[in-house]
Amino acid sequence: THNRYLVMILFSDLSSNVGSFVIPALNVYYYQYVAATIPTAGLATHLLLTSLFGLIGAWLAGVVGKRVRNKRATLIVAYASVIAFLLISRIFALTNGYLFMVFQCLMQMVVGFTQPLEGDLYMDVAVYHEWKTGKNCTALIMGLLNIPVKVSQVIKSLVITGLLVSVGYVAGMATTPELSAGIANGYI
Repeated sequence: THNRYLVMILFSDLSSNVGSFVIPALNVYYYQYVAATIPTAGLATHLLLTSLFGLIGAWLAGVVGKRVRNKRATLIVAYASVIAFLLISRIFALTNGYLFMVFQCLMQMVVGFTQPLEGDLYMDVAVYHEWKTGKNCTALIMGLLNIPVKVSQVIKSLVITGLLVSVGYVAGMATTPELSAGIANGYI
């Protein structure tokens, strides 16, 4: 609790993980109620492409991560890029499902890029803590990597449930403009 850098990384990692769990879960609703004009393979294609782009992003993290000195600044720029791609994809969410998918793939590539670098930040905090206090807490700090993942699973369920309730979703209901807009907004 006295290491403010660790607390900031935990919150950053938590928000990143919540997004990483909520967005794929909402794809089902998006392709059923918002992008219904895309062929039935739209969801499968979206999941395949975003996974491939995430893999490319993780590979890029290995290449770029070795060359950058300030991983925190790199992550801040990457997080801003994720926000930009989400906002741009919202522009096309109701009108062009294919462009929506393109920007979601780009967003997922950046997300794939951030995840390996987030783990590096935990190690940097462990080294900083040992330098500052003289105590080696590496095992504890690295063990905290799993906490945001577990907590974000719970938050994901609450966010999705809250979103669906707020837009008036009932299983099997007909698509309405309000429902489509609500799901698209919640997705972003």
